[in-house]
Amino acid sequence: MKSHLFLLLLLCIGCTPTRWMQSESQYTLPISIGDHWADKKLTLGSPNLTANNMFTFFNPGIIVYTDAKQMVVTAIVASWFENNHHFRGKIYGISLGDTLPKCRKIWGKEILSEDVSTDIYRVIWHLGKRTLELEFWKESNTGPGDIPQEADTVKRIKIT
Repeated sequence: MKSHLFLLLLLCIGCTPTRWMQSESQYTLPISIGDHWADKKLTLGSPNLTANNMFTFFNPGIIVYTDAKQMVVTAIVASWFENNHHFRGKIYGISLGDTLPKCRKIWGKEILSEDVSTDIYRVIWHLGKRTLELEFWKESNTGPGDIPQEADTVKRIKIT
């Protein structure tokens, strides 16, 4: 009996890193949580918008948040911006425009789902020491500018 429990435990432990590793390899952001901001700032160039510890870069479609002293990256948002600027890669296997069922297939059942506004809902997963927060459109519609807005597709990705 003890050997069966041990084997079951090894099997369960083995499943989680496999899913993590497969999705972690699908991470195409030019920056990661914990990176030193001074180094990454040189790589990314001048931000289009700044405010305190927030830096917005239209071309790669990301917003970078740092700690109060602007030393370390603490959060990253991938989003749509007007004029067809948006993040075109994957973050832990998820891309803008992916569906909720696809996200659940990759990461399983979320820990939280909540309404943000009349147009958007948020879904959250804990991935090890990271939090993956996705915003989804509630309905298909014409978004601002050329931003696609299909019901139940990822509008915004945030990792912390």
